[in-house]
Amino acid sequence: MSGKVDEVAVDNVTEDVNKDAVSSQGKKKDKKKTGKDVKQTKDDIKEKKISKHVAKIKEDLARQREEEERLRREQEEELQRLENERLREEAILAREKELKLKKKLKEKERKQRLKEEGKLLTDKQKEDRRKVMELLQARGIEIPDDKSELKKRPQYGKLKKKTVQIKKEDETVDTQEEIKTENLENSTDELSCWEMLADTHLKSPSEESSEETEDYLIIDQQPSHSDHVETSVANDDDLPEEEKARLIELAKLRIKERHEAYEAERSELNLRAGVICVLGHVDTGKTKILDKLRNTHVQDREAGGITQQIGATNVPLENIITATRMCPYLNPSELRIPGLLIIDTPGHESFSNLRVRGSSLCDIAILVVDLMHGLEEQTKESIKILRSRKTPFIVALNKVDRLYGWKPDPETCIEEVVKSQNSITQNDLADHLKKVVQDFAMMELNVELFYKNTKPEEYISMVPTSAHTGDGMGDLLSCLCLRLQNKYSKRLAYTEELSASVMEVKEIHGLGTTIDVIVVNGRLHEGDTIVLAGQEGPICTQIRGILQPAPMSELRVKGTYNHLKEVMGAQGVKLIAKDLEKALAGLPLFVANGLPEELYYKVSKL
Repeated sequence: MSGKVDEVAVDNVTEDVNKDAVSSQGKKKDKKKTGKDVKQTKDDIKEKKISKHVAKIKEDLARQREEEERLRREQEEELQRLENERLREEAILAREKELKLKKKLKEKERKQRLKEEGKLLTDKQKEDRRKVMELLQARGIEIPDDKSELKKRPQYGKLKKKTVQIKKEDETVDTQEEIKTENLENSTDELSCWEMLADTHLKSPSEESSEETEDYLIIDQQPSHSDHVETSVANDDDLPEEEKARLIELAKLRIKERHEAYEAERSELNLRAGVICVLGHVDTGKTKILDKLRNTHVQDREAGGITQQIGATNVPLENIITATRMCPYLNPSELRIPGLLIIDTPGHESFSNLRVRGSSLCDIAILVVDLMHGLEEQTKESIKILRSRKTPFIVALNKVDRLYGWKPDPETCIEEVVKSQNSITQNDLADHLKKVVQDFAMMELNVELFYKNTKPEEYISMVPTSAHTGDGMGDLLSCLCLRLQNKYSKRLAYTEELSASVMEVKEIHGLGTTIDVIVVNGRLHEGDTIVLAGQEGPICTQIRGILQPAPMSELRVKGTYNHLKEVMGAQGVKLIAKDLEKALAGLPLFVANGLPEELYYKVSKL
């Protein structure tokens, strides 16, 4: 029994255990099911979020595509507009070019027609006509007047009238019309006889032929940039040597007589402006001194602050009086010179020829010396140039403002300014002065400060200056003026005999090739025939315009110019003329009155 009870108990326990196991498995399954449900809801949320994000990206991409498409369309429209604008401008330019070409061809045909008819008179033909007339007059050949020529020509018409009167009335009318047209052509053809005279061999009118006139016209049609030079050389070469020598002797006598007459009229009471040349080493302050005198800024506009060409400044008497008002030793009422013409030269070693050119015409020079460095290479070269030409000069000791403790006072005489400095500054100045004096002594020159110089014949005056502060500027001008009118008044006596030199040859937009000329003595008039040196031989041309810069203005700086009909020395002017492209600078310029003087200047002077 007990064994059965135990079995029954075991069976019950096993059933309970099985029930518990089944219940636990059911619970686990339910838990698994609930977990799966939770997982599915999170995935759904993720999927929903991803779908929204993708949709937003798609919207952005679509919007970006639309924007790119819009920009592309705008760019294409802009390119199309620019292309249309370019085509329109090209059409306008082509039309303008076509019109210009038609106009040019029409003008060429008109000139050709006038040349064939003999009615076109060029400057070259006028010059040839004038020279041939002068040559014939010099040979003693009588030249008939145009009026007598015109009176003789209608006589042939009258003779033809008488011979034709026998014929019918219709024929007489035709012949009379022909005679009238012939007379009109003969009256308008003013160059018919002169074209024959311009032949190189100067043949008689009976030996002339139509072929020779055609050759003459062909020569005139050839493009030439220097007609005056070519015609002058051709005419000179065609002259016989005996005739050329005779004309040159005639011009020589005429020029000599004129020189003697002008020298007899020369007087020291009538002085011209003094010509002053500024020389010195590079960076010593030459242009800066002139800028201070003129109240300009030329140096600031130069490439690297370096002067590379010659400049000229006309300083009138009024400006001299204003600039020297602080100098008690200068009485403005005693000044007899009408002004100064100051020439600025480069200081670099490579511009040696420009320094020689600038010093060739000056009456007195300013030698600018840097007080801090003493005499340098180009300064010594400038001294040699001045000594070789026996040109007097005054030394400008520039850059005194660099002395230790220097106190500037441009409204006071430099002597008083030096005395007002403290002892340290004065000792520094004395040390630098001692070095400069020693340097000049090595060049066999004696120098002394101008206010201590009691022997100006033996000692060269030195003026302390500062182009930066303006100290000593008035003293420099005062020394120049006093030295010029007291010592060199005979040299400054004005004469009507022309003395001029070409300083620069330059091309200016709107004016063409011009020359900068320093007129020392004499006069230049608009329309004068000038002779100057050229690269291919002497150039003979006519002055078309005289331009002068305003007072206290630099000639080389483009600005407003005064157009003059006449200029008298000493002045720096700019001349406008033809055939100046190959002119040479640094050589004299002459005014020729007639063919003999042209020959004389070309053969003897250039």
